Amino acid sequence: MTVSPAQPKDPGSQSSPWKGCGCLLTLGACGVLLVGLLVAALLGWFSGGTPSAAKVGDCVQNKGTESEPDVHVLACSDPNAQYKVLKSKTYGKPADCFGVPGVVANYYESGTEHVLLCLGKNG
Repeated sequence: MTVSPAQPKDPGSQSSPWKGCGCLLTLGACGVLLVGLLVAALLGWFSGGTPSAAKVGDCVQNKGTESEPDVHVLACSDPNAQYKVLKSKTYGKPADCFGVPGVVANYYESGTEHVLLCLGKNG
């Protein structure tokens, strides 16, 4: 009878304590991303609504420029609220603000919601 020494196992066949955890790490990364998106959404909600949520009588601030507006809904008592919404229309055109008394500016968003806000001075 011949006894041969034990053959070392193929290093690739050894079971790693981390083998199979790739899906857990992916789930963890997705969870972190989801929490980050939720926090960002809540911060956006508390710091001012989107133009599509603006109604007549609401006030807004333009944090951007005239050519690249960044409009947010604020309380009219907020000192940063520059304009008051005089008319709000979905799928409107800037020309729809002509003839609205007190209009000094308009905001038009042609994205998925096609929002038109006819704006007067706040205060």
